[in-house]
Amino acid sequence: MIQRHVGFIAASVFALFLLPVMAFAQEGSIAGVVRDSSEAVLPGVVIEVKSPALIERVRTTTTDGSGQYRITNLPVGTYTVTFSLEGFSTLERDGIAVSSGFTANVSPSLTVGTRDERVVVQAASPTVDVQNARQAITFTGELLKELPTARNINSLLELTPGISSNYRVGQAFGQPGVCNGGVGVFCNPGVQGFNVGDTGQGFLVAGADPLNLGNTNIAQGRIMIDGQVINGTSGANAFIGQTSGITADIGSAQEVNVQLSGALGESETGGASINIIPRTGGNRFAGDYNTTFTQAGWFDRNNGNYANIAATTQLVRSDYDVSGDFGGPIKRDRLWFFTQARAQGIHKLPVGVDFWPNLNEGKFGYNYQPDRSKPRVEYRNMWRNISERLTYQATQRDKFNVYWDEQDFCQDPCLGVVSVATSPESWWSLQARPNRLQQLSWTNPFTSRLLLEGGFSISAQHYDTTHHREYRNPREIPRVSELGDTAGMDSTASRVNQFAGGGAFPLSSGSLNSQMGAGGAELRNLDNYRTRAASRT
Repeated sequence: MIQRHVGFIAASVFALFLLPVMAFAQEGSIAGVVRDSSEAVLPGVVIEVKSPALIERVRTTTTDGSGQYRITNLPVGTYTVTFSLEGFSTLERDGIAVSSGFTANVSPSLTVGTRDERVVVQAASPTVDVQNARQAITFTGELLKELPTARNINSLLELTPGISSNYRVGQAFGQPGVCNGGVGVFCNPGVQGFNVGDTGQGFLVAGADPLNLGNTNIAQGRIMIDGQVINGTSGANAFIGQTSGITADIGSAQEVNVQLSGALGESETGGASINIIPRTGGNRFAGDYNTTFTQAGWFDRNNGNYANIAATTQLVRSDYDVSGDFGGPIKRDRLWFFTQARAQGIHKLPVGVDFWPNLNEGKFGYNYQPDRSKPRVEYRNMWRNISERLTYQATQRDKFNVYWDEQDFCQDPCLGVVSVATSPESWWSLQARPNRLQQLSWTNPFTSRLLLEGGFSISAQHYDTTHHREYRNPREIPRVSELGDTAGMDSTASRVNQFAGGGAFPLSSGSLNSQMGAGGAELRNLDNYRTRAASRT
């Protein structure tokens, strides 16, 4: 009775998802042909695959009349494959690695004997997919832990041959986006734009290029979580290679697969794809912890002897990345959970020059005056997330995954002020909150040749620049903007710094200006709702 209801629900979900069709193999397969020692094909061979990655423990199929078999919808992991047939010795192959979108070719030869005789073959796992035309690079979870790079997608793009992105030096203002010694205002773990080969710009400005001609095809990259697209949008561009605030976190990923070519008709764009496979729980409880931290006091320097040289970079005071995860069974072989949390942050000095809070903060009609009795203005960026993944084997065939990732994306500035020409009370925190990703997916290996799958994804980003998290933003007084050599001058008879009041950097104070920067202080709802469904053979 329960199975009948589950089947009805699964069929209803599939019918609902069968609107826009977007498929991507977020799981792998094992396939091949079984022969005897004379190279004759063997029909009716029973094949079993076992792995801790399988919530049902064992998946079984048989070879057809031509000796062929195919086991689809296998989660990323390492498998043991057993071949048995009456009149032949049972053969076992260990260590078959399956990655997303990869079909491992295992084609053994069985020898005459009894099924009680077991032959264990030790051989390298197949590395060439002879059944797919895709070209992909796979970063396993173990490799992600060992790489001496920041644990984010931007760093992986730098390691992937043929990928072009905005994270190269000189690509656009504020680049590179990858943190390298703390250089770059836009240094963050978000994804902005990428693709294969193209060197065009992906730094999109809403309305500036409605046909996306100036950005060429660098904007066509796809970012996916468990095979479901999470790309954001900007202006009139319907699909661009960025995430609009959602951090594609790889800190606890099972695998990251970068597909360079061969998407064929299953992709809505002609670009590259990044597919992040979140880790699932298992039949035993396990977890990981990782932390990195650095601070300015750990580095020596000799710039004190060159005080007359103006600093032009964001000097790092501290930088941290702390993450942990834990998972296990709620009910063995039926329901698993996996929880992950991560906090990243950086503390900097704005362009390395001095700036202070406003002595006249909140006063009607007063110009900015530096309050040197208080600490100079610095700034902090923060990126935090906590996620939960549930894996439910409802029936022998029907499997559901539920994923929820709650995030807080706040940068440039989150706390403090990035600009050394804007009084703290007259600026805002650039933040996306609420900022969450919710996904539901269903798979059903209907037959050994037909796989049904469907999914529903909601990414909700509320881009909020209406207030500052640390300072009060007075709205009852006018905004003051100063230009010239007297901007920010006080009893010391000197300007507050060499930027404030210059032609490109008016010294601003007072209230927020909603028209600043062609929009400025505003709340933007960037929610995206996506469905996918496919049947694959």
